[in-house]
Amino acid sequence: MSRASKQAVKEPALEKTEDPDFSTHKVSVSENTQPADEFQWTVRHVGDEGGYYDDGLNQDILDYLERLELISLEQRKKIQDYCRDKGLNIADVIVKLDIMKKFEVGRAFADFFNTSYVDLKHKRISPEDAQLVPEEVARYKGVIVYDSDEKTVMVAMINPTDRHFIHLLEKKIGKKAEVRYSTPSEIEGVHRIYKQDVFSSFQYLVAKASDDIDRLENLKSISSIFDTIILMAYYRETSDIHIEPFENEIRIRFRIDGVLSNITKLPLRFLDTMVNHVKVLAKLRTDEHNSAQDGRFKVNYDSAVINFRVSVMPSYYGEKIVLRLLSSESQEVSLRELGYNEHDIEVIERNIHKTQGMNLVTGPTGSGKTTTLYSLLTELNDEYVNISTIEDPIEYGLYGINQVQVNSKTNLTFADGLRSLLRQDPDIMMIGEIRDLDTAKISTHASLTGHLILATLHTSNASLAPLRLIQMGLDPYMIVSTLNLIVAQRLVRTICPSCMVTYSLTKAEIKDIGEKYFRTYRELAIFEELFKTEKGKRLRLFKGNGCEECGQSGFRGRTVVAEVMEVNQELRNLIIQEVSEDEIEAVAIKNGMRTMLEDGLYKVFEGKTTLSELLRVINQ
Repeated sequence: MSRASKQAVKEPALEKTEDPDFSTHKVSVSENTQPADEFQWTVRHVGDEGGYYDDGLNQDILDYLERLELISLEQRKKIQDYCRDKGLNIADVIVKLDIMKKFEVGRAFADFFNTSYVDLKHKRISPEDAQLVPEEVARYKGVIVYDSDEKTVMVAMINPTDRHFIHLLEKKIGKKAEVRYSTPSEIEGVHRIYKQDVFSSFQYLVAKASDDIDRLENLKSISSIFDTIILMAYYRETSDIHIEPFENEIRIRFRIDGVLSNITKLPLRFLDTMVNHVKVLAKLRTDEHNSAQDGRFKVNYDSAVINFRVSVMPSYYGEKIVLRLLSSESQEVSLRELGYNEHDIEVIERNIHKTQGMNLVTGPTGSGKTTTLYSLLTELNDEYVNISTIEDPIEYGLYGINQVQVNSKTNLTFADGLRSLLRQDPDIMMIGEIRDLDTAKISTHASLTGHLILATLHTSNASLAPLRLIQMGLDPYMIVSTLNLIVAQRLVRTICPSCMVTYSLTKAEIKDIGEKYFRTYRELAIFEELFKTEKGKRLRLFKGNGCEECGQSGFRGRTVVAEVMEVNQELRNLIIQEVSEDEIEAVAIKNGMRTMLEDGLYKVFEGKTTLSELLRVINQ
């Protein structure tokens, strides 16, 4: 452990604040944010704010890109407006608006700054190198030290013209700095390396609490352990925290990229104190131990706000806790960033820009349906339309969109909420889930009367969705009169770029996999066509070996595999006849639909995910 790391092992501090809707806390933990004592950094800047550019530099960059005909005059105005409205760096805006690809932006900006572009996603960065610049300074200035030797440090910067910082860095570490350009999102993505010592802090706190178990400060120690668990989950992009009691221990597990992973174990004697601590945070009854309770609270950490949904359930060895982490910020992710292919994006956009009708997104719990709907709402969001949602729960806030939370205590159900929303003069409505006949009827009637409806439905594939609505009791004629589009999706883990390697499959192995897992001749034919091998050669595929960046899993992040079914007249005729899902799917495929498995095979071939991961998710 480095000198800075050893100084970082301190208990997290918890600061309470008042909030009428949430139990709110500010969590802070001392980590590698300060260098050794002899290094006293001063964050200074000339003519800009942190790593961002002033107006003059922004205009110079746009002039340069326009002169090279990399952007048009119309695109320039669009970039400027977006930067002003969202407060983002110009490089990330150009990528977000899909005007240029990330590597094209990297190279163009590097040329402008008269340096080279470094793609940090393919760099293995050691914590020792990164810690040459304190975290606070690195985040503020938009920099990362990604390599070093005896005489030189390699530094990626958002603004390579910041000579003051470069001079300060060289003075502090006594080495020459070689500066490269990298995009803000890339640099921000690798800043997580500063958080690698949180687990060490956690182990220290557990040991300290075990020593102090009979002392008055025990409650404070358990509180610190819980806060550190939250931070570990946040840094590892966890969706759920499971705190589970067993006969002799408490098991802590995180759901990361859809898969539960064991994180650590705690002594069972910590359970009562930890459960009471969570109940106090979520404003639940601390004297009730034999019934389920649900609540929520939120945590402020640095500039982030993390919302938690809390579920406490009695089990054989004590009360089990599950915490769902929800972002409070709007995550504007495009369909392309989610993983949809160009053909499917074209079909989806054609249908969501209609003035009326119903568009469904289907899949099991945890398949990313709500995120896809939020992406569509963000694209449709405009000052000239009224967009309202009814959700359970509201995953995160969308600016400019009226979001309503279902509340069983006040009898605000999906159906009742929809009836009220129809009196609010909506143009577009999003329904968190169609789960009963009443909600289905109101949705279809609304789409018949000039409203665009976006909704989720629990079915395993697109062709099953119309039959599910019929099973609910909806008239087939109502369905075919309103249904425009059905999207079915799953989430598969993507290969970690930091530890990606190739491996081989023989022709015999390919044949064996094809016969074992593919249910139709068409899927088998696509598989064999994509993965065919020439005589005597082995097929090269990709996988992750496991590294610190991905927690040794070989995966980091997830992408969508989807099937997009546009409902045309031929499909409407089949739905009215209430034919089987296989017949509906066959016609949809004939009309150009790619099944989820087929979409996933292309992603395997492109090196985005692995064949075993795809088969695991599709066959669940």
